[in-house]
Amino acid sequence: MLSSVLPRLDTYMQQHPEKIELGEVFMWVSEWIDKIFVTEPLDEVSAIAVVSKHALYISPFVYDLRFHQRIDQPALSKFFNALDTLAEKWQSKEEVSKLAAGSMILVQEYFILYGDGYTGVQKREIMQAQDELAKKIEKCLRG
Repeated sequence: MLSSVLPRLDTYMQQHPEKIELGEVFMWVSEWIDKIFVTEPLDEVSAIAVVSKHALYISPFVYDLRFHQRIDQPALSKFFNALDTLAEKWQSKEEVSKLAAGSMILVQEYFILYGDGYTGVQKREIMQAQDELAKKIEKCLRG
């Protein structure tokens, strides 16, 4: 169901960025997914769920990136924690989750695509987060 609703919601958000309640819907969906799929401490499956939801735009910090708002640091930290978990779990594996690997790359593309809309201090914060993301992805995929 979400696979058909989210693209339509996403399109509508692009056409009507002034509709703040749409962002609230995204945040609600993000929290709902966390409650259902994420366990603490993160295991591999939960970490994959966290990483994947960010690629689907169901994330406070991806939403912030897209609409050039200040990045939700707790959400970004949760994402980075999931990447650290995957790096640890995948250290000795020859094959890793294609879903998670693709999601990591997609989130990295979001930083590249939407990061240009920032200036000043926020631009530096985005660049730092982007650099940290690149290092964590490399650690996940190359060990």
